[in-house]
Amino acid sequence: MKNVTINNKIYPNIYVGFNVMCKWAKMGVDISSASDNPMQAFPMLQAYVAEVMKTTPEKAGDAIDAHLANGGSFEDIAEGLTEAFNESGFFQALNKSEKKASPTDKEEK
Repeated sequence: MKNVTINNKIYPNIYVGFNVMCKWAKMGVDISSASDNPMQAFPMLQAYVAEVMKTTPEKAGDAIDAHLANGGSFEDIAEGLTEAFNESGFFQALNKSEKKASPTDKEEK
């Protein structure tokens, strides 16, 4: 995994697995609606930055504010999150499971 730069400081990216997703769910993060509602992406980015920085969500929010104020962008952070999802064995297995469970084009008789 590559590193993530937040407010000009470099952090190693994280592994997003089952435990991290449960932790984020307790924080109110709903990844299923993040693509439909951009406002849901904010808590997810905050949770991600908190995990990367090993800090509280509030301190992560302050770091995001500073990152943006210093010329950084949400995309800088989102790229790291996307990579963490893409490299996660948990999400790869989940996607494979969802593909198996999706309905086929054949009609059942």
